[in-house]
Amino acid sequence: MGKWAYRAFKAYYKLLNDHLLYRKVYSVGTERIPGEGERIVLVSNHQNNANDALGLILLLGGRRYPTIFTSGVFMEKVPWLRWFFDGIGLLPAYRADYEGLEHVDKNAASMDEMKRRLMEGRPVIIYPEGTGQFGRYLGRFIPNYLHLAFQAAETEGWKTDIKVVPTANHYSDYFEVQGEFMISVGEHVSLKPYYERYRQKPRTTVREINEVLHQRVKDMMLHVEDREHYDAIDFLRGSAFGDRYAGRGLTLPERLQKDREMVAMMERKDDEQFYADALCLKHAEEKYALRDGWVDEHAGWMQTLAEGGLQLLLMPLWVVSLWPHLFLYWLPTLLLGENRMYTNTYRALLNSLLVFPLSVLVTLAVVGGIYGQWMISLIWIFIWFLSARFAWWMWMRIKRTRGRLFLLTHPSARKEIEEIRQRIAVKWLEYGRK
Repeated sequence: MGKWAYRAFKAYYKLLNDHLLYRKVYSVGTERIPGEGERIVLVSNHQNNANDALGLILLLGGRRYPTIFTSGVFMEKVPWLRWFFDGIGLLPAYRADYEGLEHVDKNAASMDEMKRRLMEGRPVIIYPEGTGQFGRYLGRFIPNYLHLAFQAAETEGWKTDIKVVPTANHYSDYFEVQGEFMISVGEHVSLKPYYERYRQKPRTTVREINEVLHQRVKDMMLHVEDREHYDAIDFLRGSAFGDRYAGRGLTLPERLQKDREMVAMMERKDDEQFYADALCLKHAEEKYALRDGWVDEHAGWMQTLAEGGLQLLLMPLWVVSLWPHLFLYWLPTLLLGENRMYTNTYRALLNSLLVFPLSVLVTLAVVGGIYGQWMISLIWIFIWFLSARFAWWMWMRIKRTRGRLFLLTHPSARKEIEEIRQRIAVKWLEYGRK
């Protein structure tokens, strides 16, 4: 993939990223990214697979051509996409605990190529945790990325500075589209002042720098330290309790700060019953396919039936809007099953590389070529993003109406949920007073 093709793909993917996958994208601290031509290594937390890397690629702009390590075995399993992986700067990396010891020797060639590209002025993106996390927390940083950077500097006689830039991503929702996404950029660490120390004490020097960068990334993200109670804490953070604590009308960066406060407050308490009630509420709402905020709405029959009637009137328009957005929203969940953490990665890659290009070709061929309705097919392409948002908006409203009907027709389920919520509310008030 040439540079022009690469820039065209980034522009195309940015449209999908900013208007279909996410409702709003935030970039915080971008002025801290060193200028073009400087040798930079960007490090980040890793929570949502390919979306993390694609977000950083977009953050760097159209004229930067970064390099990223990715799973070597994954690249080998999909050789038909090798041209794409090479084109966006991916290099294979093999980990003993994932790909097996027999593959680790292949890393030498990738490391040499990464160092060469870095010293050419191409940004390098590395996820030092060595794997994706399955939640809102930061794992330990494996310091190999710093050894790589120092070794790259050595190839030019220690004359060129390399700057390591901490970044952090944050998602309002891992699993659904039309959420919000942000990338924060922290103060970089310049390695040149450490060159002499590294030559004398490489392991000590790397350990100290690694700790600084790890802390800077942690300070920019939502990090839940209490892994034992992670599910309960994260559920409450995203529930109506979290919404009331944070307040309404906040941007995602503002909400992140409130969420950090709320998580810290919960982690200071050692109350097993509180966490047990939170999980009980979570499981009850999952069993009945409800969202926590719907219980607070107390919608009556008149309002619920009126909304259902409006949705019936809009149903034909919604059915039309499902082409091709049905595949965007639901195909990944069918392919992945219970392994939900890769849902939006599948949405990003499958739809940008396969579903949308094919749907455009099919629509032009069928509507335009076979039926001669070229104007209709062109209008469909023009309103693509609007129809995608409408398809998702309608689906969310249908789910909410179904939930309201369930609560109206199953008073025992509402009573069960409200009793659990009341127990949590009492504890939460105690937390707030202490």
